[in-house]
Amino acid sequence: RLTLSPHAKGGLSESARRGQALFHSEKTRCATCHSGPWYTDSGTRRDGKFLMHDVGTGKDDPSELMEPRYDTPTLLGLYRSAPYLHHGKAATLRDVLTSQNKDDQHGTTSSLNDQEIDDLVEFLKALPFELPDTSGQ
Repeated sequence: RLTLSPHAKGGLSESARRGQALFHSEKTRCATCHSGPWYTDSGTRRDGKFLMHDVGTGKDDPSELMEPRYDTPTLLGLYRSAPYLHHGKAATLRDVLTSQNKDDQHGTTSSLNDQEIDDLVEFLKALPFELPDTSGQ
């Protein structure tokens, strides 16, 4: 069970609420892959196999014969799991959304202004309040 994010401070700040709206918007499309109570689309294929994504990082390494594919991680507990991304090259959440998001592979963030990036980071840092209760399912 994850603990309350220290960044949530009893609820979402105004900035985090704006970030939440951005996260779920068509503008960023973050929730396309990071969806549902677990903030992931992992294992959602009808055939039971994990849904894998090409996040474009194989292009950085010419020794890769095939594009690597990755399972979408949950965003729960994100505030305490730096560094980010499968290769650990994103030291901060801002890095995930900016310098490590070429071609908008981790949400469409290239058109966001600095305030929108800050708002999105504040929302991500506030996740989660706790793990979702799935015992009744």
